[in-house]
Amino acid sequence: MKNVGIIVNEGICDGCCECLRACTSNNISMVYSFELGHPIPCVAHDCSGCGECVRVCENREVLKAQSM
Repeated sequence: MKNVGIIVNEGICDGCCECLRACTSNNISMVYSFELGHPIPCVAHDCSGCGECVRVCENREVLKAQSM
């Protein structure tokens, strides 16, 4: 099994929280960004890498799975 991490591109996230709702492992929390004016996802280091957050992201460039 590959070790996969989730990379967050914070600058284009619109704070919809779909990734948070999709994570069945509770490895995503939303942190308010004062710079952007809305919450952005923060992915835990023990993320399983299932990719469900990437799949549901309405802006496909926000969350990316990356082999580590």
